[in-house]
Amino acid sequence: MVFSAVAEAQEIAALNDDRVVGDPLTLLKQYGVVETEALGQAGQRLVTWKFLDEEKTSDSSRVQSYKVKIELVRRWLVKYFPLRE
Repeated sequence: MVFSAVAEAQEIAALNDDRVVGDPLTLLKQYGVVETEALGQAGQRLVTWKFLDEEKTSDSSRVQSYKVKIELVRRWLVKYFPLRE
């Protein structure tokens, strides 16, 4: 679920011509998903497993954001596993 949320957050950022990708957990909350400890740790686990890259920001208070490493995988997630479904 977090993997798809990161892909969709990237899609939204690209459509808005924004260089900063939004927080995937915030996006999940908009769809009614309740944040759990496992969801909070999922982004870091996906980075450890090399599915995601961490996005560094100059603002240290900003929530961590991620990007899907492989563009083809990101597009596949957006097309076949959209969050609204």
